[in-house]
Amino acid sequence: MISVLTSGCFPEYDPPPELDFINVDQGLFDPSLGPLEIGLSEPIILKTLSVSLYLGRTDEDFRLCFPDTDGNLKPGCTEEAVVVMGPCSANPANASRELEESNGLSFLCEGGKIIVDETKRRVTIETDSSLAPFETYRVVIASGLSDEVGRTRKVPIEETFQVKSNIPCQPTSFSSGFYFSTFDIEAPARGQFHFLFWIEVNSETGQTKLYGSRLRPKDNVDSALNRTISDWNVDRDPATGSDIFATGQTAELGQESVFSVFPFTLSVNQPRILASSVELSGQTSLMSTDTSSSSVKVINGRLTSPQIFLGDGAAQSDLGSGYGSATMIEIPPNEAPTLSEGLPSSVSVEEVQAGFGPCGD
Repeated sequence: MISVLTSGCFPEYDPPPELDFINVDQGLFDPSLGPLEIGLSEPIILKTLSVSLYLGRTDEDFRLCFPDTDGNLKPGCTEEAVVVMGPCSANPANASRELEESNGLSFLCEGGKIIVDETKRRVTIETDSSLAPFETYRVVIASGLSDEVGRTRKVPIEETFQVKSNIPCQPTSFSSGFYFSTFDIEAPARGQFHFLFWIEVNSETGQTKLYGSRLRPKDNVDSALNRTISDWNVDRDPATGSDIFATGQTAELGQESVFSVFPFTLSVNQPRILASSVELSGQTSLMSTDTSSSSVKVINGRLTSPQIFLGDGAAQSDLGSGYGSATMIEIPPNEAPTLSEGLPSSVSVEEVQAGFGPCGD
């Protein structure tokens, strides 16, 4: 009996279609390289394909935020995940030939269209309007997707990404100030780091400089939730503290205020981590606080690095690429330290206030 069971009486499991690739690099989509594309693991039955694109508003469990029948958002949601495009259904009866896309079929819908190539495995997504720089989106392929022998997915395919963009040199209303900053690392391993940043901005060009110092919570302070700067200390011990210097650009693009930091080296002591060519990008918004009568600016974004090292010397390990999210909350002037108290030890007030060179250099 055992020999019969092990000789292949049971057919090999053939899964339904799965995501094979999406042209998103470490959570960032670059529109300058072309439209959003999704590859599936095998050919599909067209009429089972339905694609939607949403603003990526989620709850604490990263589930999209939709209102209930009474129009109320579920707990943990502050904004609705608005539909940007779709649902785009690949109904063959409504298809048009797309000559420029490998003789694929094009399917129009509210907000744009999808193009399925002749292999029935590659889906191109084209929206009627440009995706907002540094905004977060989620693309969803609805459950029910089937392959050509009828194997059907019971759950949707979902991918979240942020949009990358070049920022022009132009006047900005973004002002200089101190920011309580949290980096939540997602890969290659989960971790959280806190920094106090002074952000220096040239209001005429949007040029930006960042000066950061590692923060440590005082005794009995909840580091996961507490963002009151008086409950934290700047770590100025060379063995455990870390300083960051970087340059970037800030601008208002349409209705969006965006923030981008050019590649810099992130060096963290205890544990010893060195991340090269880190890029930080985000979108600014306003947030009310319990301690301030007025709203403060918040920058929410992503950071990526192509190469991260752990340890020093012979014990150093190459962990490969990494990425995570960044949250930077403005500290009201009446709560912020003075410039000389809050800057890293390695830089002086005079250096910070020395001004900027020509924009774009």
